[in-house]
Amino acid sequence: MAISISGSNSISGLSGNDTNFDKVLEQLKIDATVMGHIEEDIKATQYDLDHLTEYAVAYYERIRDKYGKGRERRTELREFDSIEATKVAVTNAKGRKSELAPNQMYFSSGEHDYITAVDVEEYVSWKDGNYKFRNEKIATIVKRLSKYYNINIVADPSTSGLTCSGELILKDELIRVLDVICNTAQIQYTWDSEKRTYMLHR
Repeated sequence: MAISISGSNSISGLSGNDTNFDKVLEQLKIDATVMGHIEEDIKATQYDLDHLTEYAVAYYERIRDKYGKGRERRTELREFDSIEATKVAVTNAKGRKSELAPNQMYFSSGEHDYITAVDVEEYVSWKDGNYKFRNEKIATIVKRLSKYYNINIVADPSTSGLTCSGELILKDELIRVLDVICNTAQIQYTWDSEKRTYMLHR
């Protein structure tokens, strides 16, 4: 059987039985229908790409219409008066309870609980890229800087009696921060390339 298709989907040059012809004709009609749908989809997609803003707006409007109606917010938004806490309750792992007032810090060591007065600003200034300290040992300062900058910084025992007060801007490079500390405390620092460590000393 020889079949040729013209632009109008007519068939000419047939041979063979009618059953095979009917199957082929049916398949050709299906193929033509599918191709027509594919071409329409391609045109629609190209149009949407050319008009992307309008497509996005229409898309979200369809979502709103499909999933929004009948599903309105049921929670109620209210403004509350400011609540000012004067004390905070703390319970340690062994069940002992303590109360903290503003500007106090709690820590537990073995059988004892300790509450000390603190300057909260010193503890939370890290989040803004600042490090505030008052009468802090040089060793403690460099230990915290070492963690912050992720590099070894060690204070030589010769600096053990030195304390410092001030504020460091941690957005600066480490070298600049070390220069400020050393100028303030009148000490020096050196770089040990083998140990990859900054050493602060007198």
